[in-house]
Amino acid sequence: MRVSDDGEERGEATRRASRHISARNWERVIPLVIELARYGGEAGTIGDSAVGQRVAHWLSRHPDPELENAWQSVLARIGDRRLPLGLGHGDFTPWNIFEDARGLTVLDWEGASERTPPGQDLARFLMANALDLHLRPVQWKMLERPFARFLSGLDLAQDLAAPLVICHLVDYILVCMRVAGMDANLVRSSRQTLNHFMANIA
Repeated sequence: MRVSDDGEERGEATRRASRHISARNWERVIPLVIELARYGGEAGTIGDSAVGQRVAHWLSRHPDPELENAWQSVLARIGDRRLPLGLGHGDFTPWNIFEDARGLTVLDWEGASERTPPGQDLARFLMANALDLHLRPVQWKMLERPFARFLSGLDLAQDLAAPLVICHLVDYILVCMRVAGMDANLVRSSRQTLNHFMANIA
């Protein structure tokens, strides 16, 4: 993996000289998201993570029964299990990942954060096209195989897949709600996806 954060001009040069990775080629990014999940070598509970603290703080100030119910299901299903809390890109979308003869380059790291729960970047990568571009809900079958491979690569239990994806969705919805001018249809499709997951896999 190559990291590029050298500014807009360098990013445009990378885009012109390469092609972005399609979400259909998720196998190509699995080693990369495993590497990011291991970065730093720390372990902690979901509540210890940057996402856990961010979600808890937001919900304490802005009550939202739907998101609160989903978040409590995450806490209940993961419990006190210690997870690798690694580096999260923050916007790990297909249009921020490019490939050329030398391999993959990941752009736009300004939203990166440490102590991120495993799977946040993978979930974003897999759901970005449906949620951001097409504004439609995501079906669980799109995530099942990639998450099975990802969790196996980290030697984590397969029953973590659903709560980790729901964790990402709750955090993503809160991020969308905080951004001024965010398309309401994006929040709606993300909530519909969350409700589908809660009804079928939570």
